[in-house]
Amino acid sequence: AVLDLFLVWMNQDSYTGSGIYIFFLFLMGIQLTALRKLHSESFWLTVYPLPEGSKSKGTIQFVFRAHLVLALLTGLPLLLQAGARPLPVLGTLACGALLAYLFKAYSTRKEARTDEDDL
Repeated sequence: AVLDLFLVWMNQDSYTGSGIYIFFLFLMGIQLTALRKLHSESFWLTVYPLPEGSKSKGTIQFVFRAHLVLALLTGLPLLLQAGARPLPVLGTLACGALLAYLFKAYSTRKEARTDEDDL
């Protein structure tokens, strides 16, 4: 995210900055989806039982919110150019939010598929 901020800031006045923003946001989404698998077989789940499916839904919501926060934070350098190029900047930020939503939709669909396989 820090590298993304720096590169977008350096290229904020061109479409290259938008491409860098989307590319790094995609990479951050891939990294965040790994949180779903983290501690899936944890001992603490037997000590503190959770309602069925609440852990996976909560994890997907957390990953989605974290992705949106990262999209907003890494898009801040683009907002400096919003006065000069409002449509490309707003379009890029909308693409970032859409990318985060697509990662959430994919994770939700994949989680539903694994729940069906468990039955």
